[in-house]
Amino acid sequence: MTTTLSPAPPSGDLADSLRTHALPTAAPRVIHAAALLLVLAGIFGLVDLRLAFVGYALAWIVPIWSWLVEGRRKATDRLVTLLVTSAFGLALIPLGSIMWSVLERGLPVLSSEFFTYSMRNVVGEGGGIYHAIVGTLLITAAATVISVPIGLFTAIYLIEY
Repeated sequence: MTTTLSPAPPSGDLADSLRTHALPTAAPRVIHAAALLLVLAGIFGLVDLRLAFVGYALAWIVPIWSWLVEGRRKATDRLVTLLVTSAFGLALIPLGSIMWSVLERGLPVLSSEFFTYSMRNVVGEGGGIYHAIVGTLLITAAATVISVPIGLFTAIYLIEY
């Protein structure tokens, strides 16, 4: 009869080495949240813009701290994550500006008349977008009637044959 030997439990050194050399879990999040709050406060004029740059510099503490504690590989990952997130945030600034301008100028014009009146026989100002909404719904319905059966029959054909 053969006996099955269970593997030896990991020694204390190996188990500890898997858990050491890591930043505290919440520390990077707290630092990034503080940096984000300072940057947003600077953008919206709540604090001096120089303090916003201090907030962005605060975010760079995490990759440096990670390099000192966790090593080069994890620090590089955190640095690239910071750079990509910063580029994304920078790309959102013009988008946010455009959205703000559109909403600021467009919201006063929106009314029930704008959505329910047609442009038929309207010259100059006035009218609404009722015809555009109905046209969009009709085109969408026509495209659905054509494309859904084609897609379903194609899926059935690919699965069955």
